[in-house]
Amino acid sequence: MAKFSELCQSILVLNKHNSFDPFINGITSDSRKVKNNYIFAAIKGSNHNGTDFIIDAVKRGAKVVLVENGYKNPAKVSDCIFFQ
Repeated sequence: MAKFSELCQSILVLNKHNSFDPFINGITSDSRKVKNNYIFAAIKGSNHNGTDFIIDAVKRGAKVVLVENGYKNPAKVSDCIFFQ
């Protein structure tokens, strides 16, 4: 387990929360497998686009969401960190 800031020192953070630095317990691209303090990798697959499942992943406990270049957060999810 590590803090998010320790895992990702040279990434583009899209929304910054000054005091928000969650411990990260895991990472997955399957929103159904997200647990508390996970990173959800919202990537395009052959059948689905992971960005369609961001809200579900955050409800399941994702604290950080990895998005592809150009993502605009239309759902206005604010209780997690987005990065590319």
